Amino acid sequence: MNKLFCKCLFLGVVSSSSIVFGDSSLATWEYDPPENVRFSASKHHSAEIFYNSEVRTPAGEKVAMIELESLNFGAVPWEIQFSADYKGGLEVGKTYEVSFFCRATEGGVLDICAGLRNNPYTVVPGSTKEFQVSEDWKKYSFQFKTDRDYAEEMTVSRVMLASYGQPSTLYFGPIRLREVPPMVPLALSDDWVVFKNVSPPEDFARIPSEMKGPSGSVTPFLVGGVDGEIDLESASGGGESGRVAILFNEFESSGVGTMRVGMAADWWMQVFMNGKPIYDTLGTGNVSQDFSVNDHVFDFPVQKGNNVLAVKVKSGSKGWRFVYGEPSRAPLDPGLLVIRPGKRWKPLNMDAYIVKSGTALDFANLMGKPEPAGSYGRLIVSEEGRLVFEQRPDHPVRFLAFNNSLSWWRKNAHTWTKQDIENYADAIARQGYNMVRLHHVERFLLGFKIHDRPHKTLLETGIPESAEEIDFDFENYDRFEYLIFCLKERGIYINLDLMAANSGYTLAYTSKVDSRRSFRTQLLFNSEYRKHWKNAVEYLLTRENQYTGTSLKSDPMVALVEPFNEQDLRLYDKNMLKEFTPFFVEFLREKYGNDQDLQKAWSDPSITFANVPVISEDLLRKGDARSEDAGSFLIETMSDMTKWYFETLRGIGYNGLISQWDMIMRTMEVPVRALMPVIAQHSYFSHPSKGIPTKNLVEKSPNWRFKLGSPQYDIMVRQESSLNSSYFRAAAAARFLDRPFLVTEYSHSAYNKFRHERGLYFGSYASFQGWDCLTVHGDTTAVRDTVYEPLALFESAIDPISRASETVAALAFRRGDVEESKQTIEFPLTWDLMFPKHFLAAIGDGYAKLSMLAKIGVSYSEVEPLMAVGKVTPTLKMMPNHFSPLKVTTWYVKASSADEGYFDGLIEELRDAGVLASDNRTSFEERVFESDTKEIVLDAKKETMSVVSPRLEGAILKENSPVDLGNLKIEECSRPASVVVGTLESEGDILNSSHLLLVFATNALNDGMTFERSNMLLLAEIGDLPILMETAKVSLRLKTSQTVKPVVYALNMDGTRGETVPCELKAGELTLQMDTESLEYGTPYFEIVYPDGSLPEKK
Repeated sequence: MNKLFCKCLFLGVVSSSSIVFGDSSLATWEYDPPENVRFSASKHHSAEIFYNSEVRTPAGEKVAMIELESLNFGAVPWEIQFSADYKGGLEVGKTYEVSFFCRATEGGVLDICAGLRNNPYTVVPGSTKEFQVSEDWKKYSFQFKTDRDYAEEMTVSRVMLASYGQPSTLYFGPIRLREVPPMVPLALSDDWVVFKNVSPPEDFARIPSEMKGPSGSVTPFLVGGVDGEIDLESASGGGESGRVAILFNEFESSGVGTMRVGMAADWWMQVFMNGKPIYDTLGTGNVSQDFSVNDHVFDFPVQKGNNVLAVKVKSGSKGWRFVYGEPSRAPLDPGLLVIRPGKRWKPLNMDAYIVKSGTALDFANLMGKPEPAGSYGRLIVSEEGRLVFEQRPDHPVRFLAFNNSLSWWRKNAHTWTKQDIENYADAIARQGYNMVRLHHVERFLLGFKIHDRPHKTLLETGIPESAEEIDFDFENYDRFEYLIFCLKERGIYINLDLMAANSGYTLAYTSKVDSRRSFRTQLLFNSEYRKHWKNAVEYLLTRENQYTGTSLKSDPMVALVEPFNEQDLRLYDKNMLKEFTPFFVEFLREKYGNDQDLQKAWSDPSITFANVPVISEDLLRKGDARSEDAGSFLIETMSDMTKWYFETLRGIGYNGLISQWDMIMRTMEVPVRALMPVIAQHSYFSHPSKGIPTKNLVEKSPNWRFKLGSPQYDIMVRQESSLNSSYFRAAAAARFLDRPFLVTEYSHSAYNKFRHERGLYFGSYASFQGWDCLTVHGDTTAVRDTVYEPLALFESAIDPISRASETVAALAFRRGDVEESKQTIEFPLTWDLMFPKHFLAAIGDGYAKLSMLAKIGVSYSEVEPLMAVGKVTPTLKMMPNHFSPLKVTTWYVKASSADEGYFDGLIEELRDAGVLASDNRTSFEERVFESDTKEIVLDAKKETMSVVSPRLEGAILKENSPVDLGNLKIEECSRPASVVVGTLESEGDILNSSHLLLVFATNALNDGMTFERSNMLLLAEIGDLPILMETAKVSLRLKTSQTVKPVVYALNMDGTRGETVPCELKAGELTLQMDTESLEYGTPYFEIVYPDGSLPEKK
């Protein structure tokens, strides 16, 4: 029996790019009634099979339900078997495929093989596979090639479950066996018949003479692919994404078989063979930006003689094209990129990560020795609309912060001692932070039991009606309060999320809460949910902290509270929007009174209060009366929610600053945000896409589940530069000029290879705009447990690129090394200007681009703020006439960054108004943008940027070409990087500084991190420690008034000095030539230390 089991990596799950073959089925095992299927379980386990379950597959087919009630740990897999027997025989040299649908109530691993039914149970070589099963229905398949004729009775699918991993109920759809046709050469015709801007036909098996288009019949044209590429855009003159082209290719095959083809499309495609769908990228788009024949490689069945291949191609936002031809790889041979230590990737010193006191990276006294938080009273809004302290109204204050989620179980905060907490607070201060955003606090205060299985729903837990009923973990509560005390002592303020989880202060598991029943939705209407929020928040804010001696509501270290994180309305969620319908109907009843007046207003004789449609994005985009009613209702709903939060918090006794609606920079939120005394905003670049079914390119390690979630999914992060995106400027255009503006989440997410841009790009422009707070999304403060796990997504303390960006942001933004703009441009908004045409838009990107030239922001005077705000007199007012579309997803928002034809006119208007000087180098034609201060220059075409200020100089580079910044000259940089030099002295400039920090950031990844291809778009495996830093050659010259050669140290991540780096000083210029491959450890940090005094230079 031992011959039966051989564990190996499975490479055959059909991914989201689905493939369907023609009918070559040999047998199907169904369960109505069950025939030729067997189930057995040894006495060491408790397991049963049932065939009468009401559960069905996605195709509506009956299932076999196997209940694994208890499993004996350490058992061999075959002690529980589910088998499909076959008597038809298998022929030598042929390839066979077995497939079935499966899902489970709890995920686990099943083993499978094909072999003899009876003794000696020989396994067909190459047929042993391992599947990871999840809670979602998936189609699993595997192929094997026979080494001989098998005339004996076979078990073509022997599923072994004894090592599944945990009790679960599994559902198996019908099992199918088919013969895979032999490979024949690709024989596509050179000519394609193309229909553009049409509706898809019902039949893809033949080439029609005409098809339906928006304006009538459309006739085709014949296109010959140029080097395997068909440019569909060139003949259409551009347009919106989602346009449809149908391409047909008629060809001959010498026999029945399988052909292999490679394809790519900008941006979606669906492929049909002889009328049957065989492959598509409708769920993910092309994924790759390469648009090569190796992007999507698949095999497809052909019949002897005439065949018709059809491809539906939907245009993307930036193009419309189709690529085809013979690939250079097989479907399951992707040419993986595996990151390993070597010349290109240098390990960091993982034993030196927590910043040590007194080192060059210790920024605890960056702005002088800090006073305990709250020493100058509460934060308020100044007359100029800036953050100031009550007792220091003439001193605007900036905050550098990060998002802290104590509830993240891998952080182990539930085990922290008081010493651990003190160490953490010290680390926060040393990394230059003067604020922490406490995120998902409620989950931490409930304790580690929130992770207990089985995970519960809200129906199972109920909603506590009083604080006494909330099952707080008071050991964690004590840790929380001691952390507050330690932060306060170190001058660190808090931005407090009062609720962030859809499950509120209940023990329901967040992912088990349906969006329609979630706190995010129900708080808008439901008194039971509001009562829970009030009682929980009142307890949180009024409980006296035994360490500080005061409550949070009275403690001025609380800079800001947010009632509910990202409560913005996600209008793509149709299930959630159903909850709004009865309240929308009531709104309409109050406005119109009867069906007749509603019909008249909506110009629709069929509409009544009984059949009012569910609000949708399509409805809001119509720009008519029904659109205005829907938008007005949503704005009123959010406004009422805001006022309720405000009144409730004031009733509790909290009198500090409040902000809400922080996710979507959407015009519909403008009247609602106008109520708030401060504006908070989130902005992301290269936000990870998580919902991509795995291609099973490699076996995923346990790190994947711990850091990234289900191994059933791969992850995609686009590898693009942020310098020509809306990432910063869309946020800038969402600012209200008369009140503080805080970015409370932002990230240039790992593992984007250009994420080294963030610190200089976002930090410099935030300082230039005069913003009040930057809060990176991720816990970027290194603690004891930081070096136990690899880097994952967003920003993290383990990622040297995140840390380097935060160091640069501390200098450029918090210390204010980059000068604030001298000019202010106001965009006055009104209801009539925005609505009803632009409920779901942002201010046009042309206006947002002005954020690179001068300070910008909006005003909205039609709503009275709930607290006092400031008053700003702008240099120039511009009434915006253009608005940009928004993309809103579950996790992030992206505004269009398309070049707009009106921007050139805006530049001229700025020049005429004196906002830009006559010698300002801004050129829309060249896509060059120079700030009015002349300190920042961004080249959007080259995706480069330079910053030149007295205390900091730096550049973001893409090509190895020299850059002269004034004091700093970068003569060589062999890889894309950010290069920044700043003085570490409290006063003075770079030229005269005797203590400087060089930040040289390239890229960093985990050892063993595995990508589908060298373009690094699709992550297949996360890898493990150590962190590897990308090496590069850099040659710098830095002007100095010093006359004695300095010592240049490569620093560890904790700031301690490592090896010295050779340098030369001659004629007032320091020369540094370095190849980081030669260093002992990778690092982004280098300390330049001149000796005290001025000694004669040695000759």
